[in-house]
Amino acid sequence: MKKVDMTKIKLSELFYNDKFAIVFSIVLSLIIWLTISSNGNNSRAVKISDIPVTIELSDNAIEDGLRVFSGQDIKAEVYVSGNRLIVGQLKESDIEVVALQAGNITVPGNYILELTARKASRLNDYNFSSGVSPGFITVSVDRYREAEFLIEDAIQYRADPDYFASGVSFSNQSVVISGPETEISKIKRVVANYETTDVLKSTIVVDVPLTMYDSYGEVISSDQIEMSVKSVEATIPILKKKEVNIGVDVINGPMNTDFINDRIKITPSSINLAAPSDIIDNLDTIKLIDLDFSKVNPYNNKFELNFNLTPEYKNLSNHNSAVINIDMSRIKSKKVYVSDFKFLNLQSDKDAVVNTDSLGITIWGLDDQIRQLSSSDIEATVNMKDKEGFTGYTQMPIDIKIVGKDSCWAYGSYNVNIQVFESS
Repeated sequence: MKKVDMTKIKLSELFYNDKFAIVFSIVLSLIIWLTISSNGNNSRAVKISDIPVTIELSDNAIEDGLRVFSGQDIKAEVYVSGNRLIVGQLKESDIEVVALQAGNITVPGNYILELTARKASRLNDYNFSSGVSPGFITVSVDRYREAEFLIEDAIQYRADPDYFASGVSFSNQSVVISGPETEISKIKRVVANYETTDVLKSTIVVDVPLTMYDSYGEVISSDQIEMSVKSVEATIPILKKKEVNIGVDVINGPMNTDFINDRIKITPSSINLAAPSDIIDNLDTIKLIDLDFSKVNPYNNKFELNFNLTPEYKNLSNHNSAVINIDMSRIKSKKVYVSDFKFLNLQSDKDAVVNTDSLGITIWGLDDQIRQLSSSDIEATVNMKDKEGFTGYTQMPIDIKIVGKDSCWAYGSYNVNIQVFESS
């Protein structure tokens, strides 16, 4: 056999030899593992921070309504030492810090509890090299309570003399306060405090913080108390004052408006109102509710009517109504009989008849017009509005119009029996 001259084999050629490459890889891996393992056995101290503190009350305490109100937000830290590979992986979630003696609490109060750390994951090849910091915490334990308080108005301001300051309104009328029963029981009042030195000429809206007071008038402030709202929007309405005339609209009355205006007397004739400037500046007359002239005759010619005020107006007078007196001089009456009736808003595919042969209507008016009045001056109309789809027999009111006699009106209300049927 021919001998191989090993001195002639090049080093680079060895890596192209499969057996050599396999052996070399195994040896190199072993060296690396031994190096890492050797270094990993070195002990190392590491600080783990921001560990939540667990405070667990007993089931009996929880059933009794007890709850932890302070101390549960504290974060702890601890030093650990051990295998570098393990210690380097530890996070705050791998360690649990527990308040000892919490399970022994049975009554409300403030308690100082000792903290201890324990392992809380599968990573456990390490030791605690120091105690927990902080070592002790103070916790507040109490029963939970809710209470609702009306918000008291302590808004201080001044309005211009030409303006009227209406009552302050809040975005919330009440507030719900919750927290430890001991703290809640101290609260007697909740107040919205605000003061401005400006002389106000227009409505303002301000955000006002709420303040809690005890029975001695001392301010209560506690991080353990929660409020459904901590502030309210306070609206301070500042309205412009103005004296305006009182007027009234007439329904079912004579066509002659001069006749009406000359004979109607309103007492009082004016009223003091307040409203936003952009509204009241353009207002000269405020109206009463409508005067129904079909109820007017010489024996019933005095009416008390309320003001027809919309919400933006504030009535500054001491009365909410005015008295209407109607001058009935030279007013006479006549009864006329109507037998000709017209229909309004009757569908084109329907016909209708009035089953009332003749209807007596009482008319009041100026004596010279009453003397000349006849049934031909009366237009009686049955308005079928809102009854377009009706067929059959029914009773309907009639609208009465007096033609050519503008200082006369019909007294009372009148109905006729009608029949509506399909057109043939």
